Amino acid sequence: MLLFWIVVILPKAKTQNPNWQAPVSSQYTYTATVIADVQLNDIVSNNGEDRIAFFVGNELRGLSKPVLLSNGNYLHFTTLYANVANEYMEVKVYHKDSDGVYTYAEPIEFKIQAIFGSVDAPVNIKVYADDDAPISVSNIPFQVTIEGLAFNPIDLADYLVQVDDQDVAWTYTPNPNLTVGLTGSILNVSGVTGFSGLTTLTVRATELPMNTTLRNGQSSRATIQHYAEVVIYFYVTPGYLPPAWHQIPNQGIVIGGQFAPTNLHDYEYQYGGPAIQYDYLPIVEESMTPEAKPTWSYINTLATNMTIVSRLDYTPKYQFSHVDDVVAAFINDEIRGVAKLNPTTGLYFITIGGSIGEQDSVTFKFYSGKKKQIITIENQIAYSSYKIEGSIDIPYLLDFAPLRPLVPDYPIAGGYAVMDIEILDTTYLGTESFEFYAFDPMYPNYLRAETAASYCVVSDSSELVILYADMDGDGLGDPNVMILTCSDAVGYVDNGDDCDDTNPLDPSITVSITEASGIPDDGQICANSNVTITASGGISYEWSTSETSSTINVSPLNNTTYYVTVTFAAGCKGVGEASIEVEGKVVRNTQNEGFGSLRNVIECLTSGDTITYDQPLVTHSLLTAAIVIDKNLSIHGLSQLVRPEIQLDDQLGPNSITVEPNRNVTLKNVDIKSIPNSGIALIKNKGNIEIIEIVKFW
Repeated sequence: MLLFWIVVILPKAKTQNPNWQAPVSSQYTYTATVIADVQLNDIVSNNGEDRIAFFVGNELRGLSKPVLLSNGNYLHFTTLYANVANEYMEVKVYHKDSDGVYTYAEPIEFKIQAIFGSVDAPVNIKVYADDDAPISVSNIPFQVTIEGLAFNPIDLADYLVQVDDQDVAWTYTPNPNLTVGLTGSILNVSGVTGFSGLTTLTVRATELPMNTTLRNGQSSRATIQHYAEVVIYFYVTPGYLPPAWHQIPNQGIVIGGQFAPTNLHDYEYQYGGPAIQYDYLPIVEESMTPEAKPTWSYINTLATNMTIVSRLDYTPKYQFSHVDDVVAAFINDEIRGVAKLNPTTGLYFITIGGSIGEQDSVTFKFYSGKKKQIITIENQIAYSSYKIEGSIDIPYLLDFAPLRPLVPDYPIAGGYAVMDIEILDTTYLGTESFEFYAFDPMYPNYLRAETAASYCVVSDSSELVILYADMDGDGLGDPNVMILTCSDAVGYVDNGDDCDDTNPLDPSITVSITEASGIPDDGQICANSNVTITASGGISYEWSTSETSSTINVSPLNNTTYYVTVTFAAGCKGVGEASIEVEGKVVRNTQNEGFGSLRNVIECLTSGDTITYDQPLVTHSLLTAAIVIDKNLSIHGLSQLVRPEIQLDDQLGPNSITVEPNRNVTLKNVDIKSIPNSGIALIKNKGNIEIIEIVKFW
């Protein structure tokens, strides 16, 4: 059922009934039919003296005949006349009750034998008094996004239903769940942080008071500021984790073999949404041994031709389009046709010469400007005189990829997503690499991850290496998870020694630390102090220092972690570690004592060193016990405005800080403060104290 809505703004004529006369049918060759009703100000007119007239210039081409239906309404039946198959006709309406003529400024397009409208669904010709039509906003589609991702911008002008070109202003009613930006008619919306679920936004279009130009070219002053509102529904899906990959293992086979299937779900480990989808792209790079572009040419002197309209692929995911690309057709090693890319269609139109009755197979050779390499497809098709293979709409596919992943191309909610590597060229030797994608089907550009894997074909098994999965990253491989490949692979090592590949540190290995200083064996030492590290639990040991005894002695100058690989009686291995923290020259602890405190830093540093604070994270030191400085040192703050405080408990009396004789202490931008402030002198100075820039005592 066909329904037309013709919405118009029309000036009211000052004349009375125009008494239009119907055209003479014998003067015209073609006809069309219109079944319509008349509406003024959205009210159906039921006056039998109403008329609808159709004009080409000043020539009347159709005049309606009102027919009263059983429901009490009039329908207007009109035959349109023309001498050409297609032309535009202006529409005018005489409305009896208002005694006015209204002109529809946007013409109807005449077509031979066309029927516009029906009895059940007539064309609604709507006209408005005072030259001012209302406006409306059509329904805007349901908007969906996920937490953290803005909705797609909406151009509200696309949904505005307006007859004239009067400007409108767009406004909206704020919603606390949404962040809204409105620039002209472009609406940008995002959910506020933490919100998910369904909410709405009411948007209003309001006409601006101004002169308007009607579609028939006449000008009019709008008398009413019409407005229209629409409610837009927004749904923010609760956030979930995006995909993430473990490394898909590389694979290698001897020619004639088959690659092992890969369940992609085994390597995507994080996605938290309802259904995941996978895809791939070949990695097309310049060859390690680039070839020069060949000078293929062909002059057709043979009796017959065969034409192939072809698309050149490298798997269905990649089409060749480099400026230097060229394809040649060979029969018995003789060039029979050459073609370059047609930039308009993206296709190759290959004309192949031959003779009547010839049925030899055609081999295609392709030079890729991207790969800088010649690729061959043997015996692709048999020559057939005058035959045309492929078309612009359905081209003949030439896939020059030797290997092609077969990846499920639909969303998968769980279970298996098995990917096979199809061997297209059984003579191929070499390596092909692919980028694999995991993405959310609803938000493919937002929730996605990629990883790469390589697949090689060799002529002899000696060219392959065995690698073992190292999922815990300890350098030891799982003997039960191995691959054959031509090269190194991320996440795999060349040994299968790991006893437990789920844990980088084997809990059955004991590593103990003994500090020569006599302070607690906590792994925190002064620089260059002697430490003994002992491992136990195995039958042999190999340290990251290359030592092979169960015990090593070290004197680190900086924070260092020492690893030991332990071999067990069963023959497998595990890893243990010992971390040593070395006290530096920066105060990182505000307490009276402990690693990183001012007291500990002073004890560990060498005479003549400078102490600083980890400002702005650490702003003071609180000393609750007396401290003796028996070495030359400097204590510096960050700047004159940003000065750390050395806070002294004044219950300690005047001996809170003692500088020994012949020792020099320099204070630069450091304050000394008593807690609480009693005014007692807190420094006993037997040596020398030098003040630089700003130092405040209080």
